Amino acid sequence: MSLTSIVFGGLAGLLVAIIGKCAEERFHNDTLIQIITTLCCAYLAFFVAESELSTSGVLATVSAGFVVAYYAWPRFVSLEAMEIVWETVEFVGNTVIFFLAGLLFADTVLDSLSLIHLSDFGYLLMIYLALLVIRALMLAILWIPLNKVGSPVDWREAVAMIWSGLRGAVSLTLAIIIDEEPLISREMGARIMFHVGGVAALTLLVNATTAAPLLRALGLARSSLADEKKLAVLSKHLAEHTAHAMAAAREDKTDMRFIGADEGLLRQMVPALSQEASAEVTGDGGETAQAYREAFLNVVKSHYWSAIHKGILPRTAESARLLLNSVDVAMDSASEILADWAFIYEALEAPKNQLARLAGEYSMGETMQKSYCVLSFLEAHRQAREELPRFFHNDSLEVQDLVAAESTAEVLEATKLLQGLPADVVTLARTEMLARKLLQEQLEEVAELKERGLLTSSDASKLDHRVQDSLLKLLRQPKDQWLQSKAAADQ
Repeated sequence: MSLTSIVFGGLAGLLVAIIGKCAEERFHNDTLIQIITTLCCAYLAFFVAESELSTSGVLATVSAGFVVAYYAWPRFVSLEAMEIVWETVEFVGNTVIFFLAGLLFADTVLDSLSLIHLSDFGYLLMIYLALLVIRALMLAILWIPLNKVGSPVDWREAVAMIWSGLRGAVSLTLAIIIDEEPLISREMGARIMFHVGGVAALTLLVNATTAAPLLRALGLARSSLADEKKLAVLSKHLAEHTAHAMAAAREDKTDMRFIGADEGLLRQMVPALSQEASAEVTGDGGETAQAYREAFLNVVKSHYWSAIHKGILPRTAESARLLLNSVDVAMDSASEILADWAFIYEALEAPKNQLARLAGEYSMGETMQKSYCVLSFLEAHRQAREELPRFFHNDSLEVQDLVAAESTAEVLEATKLLQGLPADVVTLARTEMLARKLLQEQLEEVAELKERGLLTSSDASKLDHRVQDSLLKLLRQPKDQWLQSKAAADQ
């Protein structure tokens, strides 16, 4: 039954193809359709699995979520809207479940005292300890597979996973369902609710409150010194930026709004203008390097997202997903070395799976895929190497040089792969990326002209559709036709 729910949930997650379809267009209701699709995917997966297939709706929903999370993120037109909606759903759901569970738990304890015996408190403690033992046994059984897939698991991480297994919304929901089931006796429902609620309370009171000290004791939690150092450096940059902005505003005599502003009051209103240089924060070199690598990777990821938003990288292309995933994977090894290129290279050389096709992922051909990935990787790393030193200035120069050298080594590997690709295909990839950028800028210019009142909604829509036709042609026309067109033009 569990296998059925997992398979069905994975297939339900292929509704992500609808999300990708909306990502190809540029209409005002695309974001709304994508949000509704994710909501329908989650609730339909649960409903159909429970009512029609008689299997676990929870597992089906989790499987659907895995598929959507893996394929959909680059395709969302508005990440902010998607996150706000789902955070709202999560907040409301957790609030309702815990509030309802608290009421039922209190009702069970107070109203059914005759059904809850002193021995049940002992059983509650035994169940709590047994769950920790079971979690440890499951981790031991799956130890080899866990170390074969992804990053190896350290024994300290295993201890943290065993201790941090909190029981919350899902278990409480199932307990509420059982407690309200007419076929379950009142005594059995009350005892199940008591034990499930008690275990949830114990994990919140014991495990949750001791998790942070445990991580520090195991050496898994990075000390705050490296983060404090990075924050101090960026705070200094923010103060300098604000001072330059104030100087520019004072020199600008054309804006009547700011002429005559009192500098003393301004410094009181904007504390950064009076901020003194903070004392040097010293930290462990390894932790500082990890913090710098994480900042470097975040800058790289922001440039990938920028390329997606600007249309340079197609939202529905596999290359967009690979590049974003490479940063997430590289974060796991940020304490040691930059390793995002290793993931990209391995993914490019791996056999293509058909599930991506079912999910509506656009295939641009193996060689074009490599060209897009390598060119985007090279540009993102170049931007990161140039941007970060402007913020960190002369702080941690050894760490900056180390990370820059690691990035340069990765760039050399990527360049070797690019040089081994056919020159005409690489040229086509560069041309397509520039064409996407220019067409996206046309759409933005049309939107700006409409906002200024220079274009009516009807005229703006006509211009939008013309540009959209060109974008869809870029997306769907076979690459061989572009190469043939270029060859014919060169003759």
